Amino acid sequence: SSVAKIIHKFPKREVLMHNSRWLQHDYETDVLSFLLEYDDNRGLLSGQLIVSTDTAESVATELGMTMEQELLLYIIHGTLHLVGLDDKTDTAASEMRAAEQEYLQRLGVDYHWPTSESEYPERAAE
Repeated sequence: SSVAKIIHKFPKREVLMHNSRWLQHDYETDVLSFLLEYDDNRGLLSGQLIVSTDTAESVATELGMTMEQELLLYIIHGTLHLVGLDDKTDTAASEMRAAEQEYLQRLGVDYHWPTSESEYPERAAE
């Protein structure tokens, strides 16, 4: 099996531009995921992630995390989108959050989850 990801780090104004241009979403977000190729028969996954460094820095400060830990969450979140998870419904969002938490724990990160979406303004806008 083969996994290839290209990760681009941009300030939030550029992430907003990409979100608007490629997805027709006129709002800020923390990560964008673009599936380039998926072939289950060959075990191939190729995708592109765009993460907002400004957002990671401000949210990390609010939650008492490091910017690197917040960026890791964005990379995990975006990768989960590449493999088919979504967060459009409450149930799907709960499944996404559980998967994020599992992978963060595997990597030794004790993430300080907010107790409500209103405490995580960048995600509440999605």
